[in-house]
Amino acid sequence: MQKNRQAAYDSAKPLQAQRQFEALDSLLCAGKNGRTRYELAVDTGILYQSIKSVALALLRDGLVEENGEVWVAYSHENLHRVVSRVCVATEI
Repeated sequence: MQKNRQAAYDSAKPLQAQRQFEALDSLLCAGKNGRTRYELAVDTGILYQSIKSVALALLRDGLVEENGEVWVAYSHENLHRVVSRVCVATEI
């Protein structure tokens, strides 16, 4: 199991920089309203499961911030509730 996780991580690592660029571009286009992680996934075409690490990396680097709003959406694909904080790009 650990080898599978490591292989998945290793294969996704080269994609991370491009995903961060796409996510930041999407957030800059969204302006002050920002986007939830779910909206960010839909807008960029990145899987929701993958956008979480992208959003966390952008938060850690100080490129985006969460504005305190929390949105609840329902995923049409999996029919489950998605709770997501709204990310807003900081001024660069």
